[in-house]
Amino acid sequence: MTIVSRLLPLASIRRRRRLITVLAGLTLLFFLVIYFAQSHSSGNPRTYRRPGTPLDSDLTAVHRPPPQLRLPSIKDSLAVGFNPETDPAIQAEIRKFHKQYNKLNKFKLNQMAFPKSLTLQSRVRLSSGFEMPVLGFGVYMAYGEEVINAVYHALKTGYRHIDSATLYENEREVGVAIKKWIHDTGAKREDVFFTTKVWDTDQGYNNTKKAINWSLRECDLGYIDLYLIHSPYPGRQLRKETWQAMEEAVQEGKIRSIGVSNYGIKHLKEMESYAKIKPSVNQLEVHPFLTRKELVEYCKERDIVVEAFCPITRGLKFNDTRVQSLVAKHKRTPAQIMLRWSLQRGMVPLPKSSTPKRIEENAQLFDFSLSDNDMELLMTNEYYIVDWDPTNVA
Repeated sequence: MTIVSRLLPLASIRRRRRLITVLAGLTLLFFLVIYFAQSHSSGNPRTYRRPGTPLDSDLTAVHRPPPQLRLPSIKDSLAVGFNPETDPAIQAEIRKFHKQYNKLNKFKLNQMAFPKSLTLQSRVRLSSGFEMPVLGFGVYMAYGEEVINAVYHALKTGYRHIDSATLYENEREVGVAIKKWIHDTGAKREDVFFTTKVWDTDQGYNNTKKAINWSLRECDLGYIDLYLIHSPYPGRQLRKETWQAMEEAVQEGKIRSIGVSNYGIKHLKEMESYAKIKPSVNQLEVHPFLTRKELVEYCKERDIVVEAFCPITRGLKFNDTRVQSLVAKHKRTPAQIMLRWSLQRGMVPLPKSSTPKRIEENAQLFDFSLSDNDMELLMTNEYYIVDWDPTNVA
């Protein structure tokens, strides 16, 4: 009796252990079933890669992270505590800008290969030999059906130049809209100029090659018309490696033209020491309240086309008295005045809107022009940053 009573607790412990093991196994199996069911579900076809997620050549849709609820501002990627209003380097550049502003030669209109008489169908010849429409359509912070509908309407309106980026997480939707428009109209792939960019966390030789393949797969357009380095933040070595990978992609026929974004004069000078293919484009924040006169002239002298993002200051300067005086004079919207200013400076503006009426209005720029006095009025001596300004980083 004593031996039996001693064995009973031991048997009970063993049963409890077996039960816990079985329950743990069933729990793991349950979560695995749920995971694979969600991964293969057809009810949520949209998949995304958060910027900075490693790229693998054999990555498939079921392994991609779920979509973000909201894409953070690019400013969120800056160093903690960074403030351009107090940063010594940027403030030094601002003082230099104000000091040299009046010493610069007066801006020149319609320089480089810009046609003298502009239309919505006008194109500028890049140093790569390819041509780019003089008016682009931006898709930053637009997702899903919103961006598909906006791009499709823009193409119907007459835009032929769409500007996206890996960071924007909408390359796939832009591709869908372009392919739908081509199918519906009988147009050709060559009729649309598609731009995208490699984000900072994907820079470097190997990462950039993977990022290019990723973008090609996402947009599904066969090739990329223009591929840009999104910013110079990652530093000289990674910038150099990234450019090498981009040059190879040009040789492989994956990309037609390559360029940079947010590059200052020192970054462009740096490239001269290693670039076998010079940049065709430098995409910058440029508008009447951030004219970047010296940098724009530097690019033009080297046959680098300047693309202007935030060309209408996201509406923040619509009520400026100088803008309003030209609105009254020409009977145009503030956005049209600012966009026409960019065009007449020989730049390629990239307005963004999801509203059909505004998409159409922003394309109605070719039946009026600004006089030299109008242009000079909008060449303000301000340094008004709407988005970000990496042109001064090391």
